[in-house]
Amino acid sequence: MGRLDGKVAVVTGSSSGIGEATAWLFAREGAKVVMGARRVERGQTMEKKMREEGLEATYVETDLMFTADCNNLIDMAVRTYGRIDILANIAGITGGKRCFLHETDDEDRDRVFRVNLYSIIDLCHAAIPHMLDQKSGSIVNISSVAALVACPTGSLYSAAKGAVRMLSVTMAHEYGKDGIRVNCICPGLTRSEMTANFKDEGGEQYEKILAGMPVGRIGDPEEIAKGILFFASDDGSFACGVVLPLDGGETIA
Repeated sequence: MGRLDGKVAVVTGSSSGIGEATAWLFAREGAKVVMGARRVERGQTMEKKMREEGLEATYVETDLMFTADCNNLIDMAVRTYGRIDILANIAGITGGKRCFLHETDDEDRDRVFRVNLYSIIDLCHAAIPHMLDQKSGSIVNISSVAALVACPTGSLYSAAKGAVRMLSVTMAHEYGKDGIRVNCICPGLTRSEMTANFKDEGGEQYEKILAGMPVGRIGDPEEIAKGILFFASDDGSFACGVVLPLDGGETIA
């Protein structure tokens, strides 16, 4: 415990799934956590529960569809706590219906790329100047196994997550010399609202993936959060530009 003592961490997607698990883990490891999420009631409830547990947390209503909200999240972290040490870009969506590329529409395309990719660019754009001033920082971007293997009927999601992967390694090369480490995690099937929707919408493919996974089960959000903690903390001080699949062996199946 205490691996993030004194650190200020911004976590997106913090009202459910991997983001929620990460926010709790960061706070229990001593970080001052600034949580960005759309769902106000959930975010406020999380903040209240954390503070009742003696943890330091602040919820900021954030819709990643909007650049202004991304900028506000970073500004709030710096105004509240004076700095930003960790940026965990976790929020993501699968987008509309699962279908082949020629069946997608402009609205699905814009939403998938806006939330999964452009918001990360906006958040990094806002946070990096503060990290440059400090000469330190850790950015952890969440991609997906869909960035590593083909994702039939999920071409937009796969394309956006593939871009997150390459954005991460390129940023690592650009900013490593300035004390800013950028790393990327590619989760496999992990228990969340998003994968529950995937199961409902394309159950046959979901079950096929699950059946082929060497560990024979879906992942838990806490398991991915521990990987994020490693990169965010000094435990991962020599990790820079790493793309880590945490997927129960899905990419080798």
